[in-house]
Amino acid sequence: MDLTAYLTGMTGTVAPVLATTLIKHSYRIVGKHHRIEKDEDILFSLDDLNSTQPTIIFHLALGPIAWTKALALWAHQHQTMFVYVSTASVYDDQGNGPYTIDAPVYAKQGYGLYKFQCEQAVKEVNPLAYIVRIGWQIDPLCSETSNNMFRFFADQIRTQAKIVVSNQFFPSSSFLPDTTAAIYQMIKSHSPGLYFINGNLHLSLYEIAVRLNQKYQRSWVIEKFDNFKRNDLLIDPRLPVSFL
Repeated sequence: MDLTAYLTGMTGTVAPVLATTLIKHSYRIVGKHHRIEKDEDILFSLDDLNSTQPTIIFHLALGPIAWTKALALWAHQHQTMFVYVSTASVYDDQGNGPYTIDAPVYAKQGYGLYKFQCEQAVKEVNPLAYIVRIGWQIDPLCSETSNNMFRFFADQIRTQAKIVVSNQFFPSSSFLPDTTAAIYQMIKSHSPGLYFINGNLHLSLYEIAVRLNQKYQRSWVIEKFDNFKRNDLLIDPRLPVSFL
């Protein structure tokens, strides 16, 4: 069987690494990877799907909620696997995790609300979809240009010559290749539904910064503060991920 994958978000952080993981497992990446910013452009993406007929769709890009819904509906109508990659930020209005699969979502604004609305749009039209929430990604190549934790630290160093982070903030996090490997294991070994991918079970952002500083032999100056308290940890033993 010819395994073909259609990915959105190929200019982003996670999708290119996911594509590499899929290729290692005999998938071909298909499609023109349109960037959809307006509802009227959604037809370009659907035309792409009609011409390529992928065996699985991974939606990682930002764009209209209507685009997410259209992709999920197309997949359902064509009996094609569909994966929507969401975020731990759907819980950002409370920040009092750790969160299990059954934890309620109270997102009210911003990025977290947008991603949750996309999740709801997927569920409305595709009961066989995978929805996976992931945390803050870490690039093992230490990229300071893609949207990952190394860029956050680099931005702090550029502006204040040091990293100042909370020892009371516990973020979900994982290394990019571990995240994409877990996504592959999800579609290979598990039924459709909601999943979490997170490797960090107990470390604060301050502790993560210290360990990355040691692991990659950086010379960061790291200071901690404790007046920002939040727990964004996602708990899902079905997709275990190693961490620092």
